Amino acid sequence: MKRATWISSSLLVAALAAAPHARAQNDKAAAEALFDDAKKLMEAKRYPEACKKFADSQKLDPGVGTLLNLGRCYKENGQTASAWSTYREAASQARAEQQSDREDLARDEAAQLEPRLTKLVIEVSPPTAALQGLEIKRDGASVPQGLWGVPAPVDPGVRTIDVTAPGKKPIHLEARTEGFGAVSKIVIPPLEDGPPAPVAPVAGAAGAPPADQGQPAPAANPGKTQRIVGYVVGGTGIVAIGVGTWFVLYARAQDQVGDNADEQSRQDRYHGDAKTSRTVGFVTIGSGAALLVGGIVLVATAPHAAEKASLTLVPEIAENRAGLHLFGRF
Repeated sequence: MKRATWISSSLLVAALAAAPHARAQNDKAAAEALFDDAKKLMEAKRYPEACKKFADSQKLDPGVGTLLNLGRCYKENGQTASAWSTYREAASQARAEQQSDREDLARDEAAQLEPRLTKLVIEVSPPTAALQGLEIKRDGASVPQGLWGVPAPVDPGVRTIDVTAPGKKPIHLEARTEGFGAVSKIVIPPLEDGPPAPVAPVAGAAGAPPADQGQPAPAANPGKTQRIVGYVVGGTGIVAIGVGTWFVLYARAQDQVGDNADEQSRQDRYHGDAKTSRTVGFVTIGSGAALLVGGIVLVATAPHAAEKASLTLVPEIAENRAGLHLFGRF
């Protein structure tokens, strides 16, 4: 006989609106720390490490200044193509932000680097170019068909070329690109046929197991999904109880500050804030307790092989409120 269970819970998150702002502030602080470390490393001429930190800083908090420093770092490290493309990106961003001085600086740096660029031409033999699903990667990045046969700027050094196509043996090639203004070329040869794809056994053939007529495969682990959801819901409830407890303790501290305040207006403000924090704390603790109980129920009522379980998780978002509704039948 099937058991029916209905669970509905809402978890209030008082700091929901402040979360994106706090995350942005954390990213900005981390970006500044990376930027400062990168400048020190560049002064010490440890260019590979410095460039990595400048690039990471740019990902966290993009800015024209970071791009200009990253371009200079690539230039000092001999990565002429990376420096050239970074300066061009900095010029474009500076123009969008109406920073004419930085735009001129970036364009001048890119123009000085352009005659010194090392270039690589990837030529593809006609039989290979005609293959369906052909993919060519240079240093792990896909090379679009429009760049085949075109001298493309690359950093000096050894460039890796990987070629794959369905039904063909993959090949790995290396091309050495050296010298300011030099143009290197590599040709992708015809690909050899790969091993044939394995053939699936035919039902009724010799050596093949007979098909199981009309018998559905049994569930490998009945109730597994429900138990996992139960653990997640219960764990969320524990976290909510901890958050609510913090609000209650914080409210007590606000009451104490209000009791010691020398002005009635300050006392009223602190006691009002304490009341709000205490309400949020109690509601959050109650919601966490409901989630914890719901998680326990989900785990305890996980169905067996003969039972079917259904779960629906519905998000709820309203002003100053966010939560989840979980409905289940087990």
